[in-house]
Amino acid sequence: FTGLATIATAVGIAFVLVACMIFAGEAIDERRALAWAVAGFVATGLVPAAGLAPELPGAAAGDLVGRQAWWAATAVATGFALWAFLKTSNWLLRLGAIVILLAPHLIGAPHPNAFKSRVPAELAAQFAALSLLVQAVLWIIVGWAVGMLWPRFASRPAA
Repeated sequence: FTGLATIATAVGIAFVLVACMIFAGEAIDERRALAWAVAGFVATGLVPAAGLAPELPGAAAGDLVGRQAWWAATAVATGFALWAFLKTSNWLLRLGAIVILLAPHLIGAPHPNAFKSRVPAELAAQFAALSLLVQAVLWIIVGWAVGMLWPRFASRPAA
């Protein structure tokens, strides 16, 4: 089941990556796809983990819907901030991006009222670190694959 879920996640990441690059009007090649994949990991994994680390089953956790909403808002805010800093030179837009980037962290992720957990802290920390590592590797592999395969299989105009 874990293998199938990982493959489904990789396919989903590839769809999101290609859709974002097409929407942005980017040419899809190895270098650009890899850069977009790194930005995707930063927006969906690294920055949200600063306020809401990956959790093991049995760990103390806040409201599920609230955590999901916070994660989605943080990912969108980070994606916008990355776009503003990397694709525009408007200082006002960049200033707004900083505010938007910080907003979810200033509001804070939903956490439990009491941190009672049956999971040892060392195991939870190791799980969070390895989860982020696996997610980073998955994004990089998918970005590389998209960059390699898209130019070969993208529809070409008839000769």
